[in-house]
Amino acid sequence: MYYSNGKSANLRNAAGFCLRVDSDTGDINEAATQFVHCNEERVYQGWTVSAEAKKFPKYPLADGVKFQIKTKMSGNRAIFWSEQIGGDQYDVRIRDNFPRDSKQWWVFDSRTKTIRAFSMQNFVLCIQSGMNWNQGSSVVTRVYKGDNSQWIRWDAKKGHVKNHKKMCMDVKGGANKQNQPLIWWKCHGMINQQWYIDQEGFKYPPQLHADGVRF
Repeated sequence: MYYSNGKSANLRNAAGFCLRVDSDTGDINEAATQFVHCNEERVYQGWTVSAEAKKFPKYPLADGVKFQIKTKMSGNRAIFWSEQIGGDQYDVRIRDNFPRDSKQWWVFDSRTKTIRAFSMQNFVLCIQSGMNWNQGSSVVTRVYKGDNSQWIRWDAKKGHVKNHKKMCMDVKGGANKQNQPLIWWKCHGMINQQWYIDQEGFKYPPQLHADGVRF
């Protein structure tokens, strides 16, 4: 395969045929492609090369640094992965802060653009399997499959956690109560869609003396 940067910037195979979008399917998502005789006047044989897969906001913490995700609603409840709901996935809910439980801790992975459960890092925050990204679908953590449907954006300015369809992680019904489930919903900016990162596991009173002072 080689790239021929002519009028239409063709992508050609060793036999000199050009890759084109199948004219029977046309200019649609997931259209078929085929190799045909080259015709540089036809736009469906033209291609551009992009080194940037997708514009993606930088995560606020380095990879592997554990943190909690807490709602900005009163009480600042934290999200945690809860009961198994079928297959390799676990429900995600909010609850009163309990940082001793590893299920409440998460890490970023910028290479795969995912938020992962700290205690089982092959599980990522995403949508429930088989829900087809419908509005109102459950937030779960499940095994990473290597596709962009599990990409998660962190919008630090608005405090939003967004999936690749730009829906926001939402406390269902805005009900600020123990074990309330999370869903993906159209972003509206209300406080039940606002989150912040907390790295502090335990608030601990200062010691009476500085380190190394005998007492």
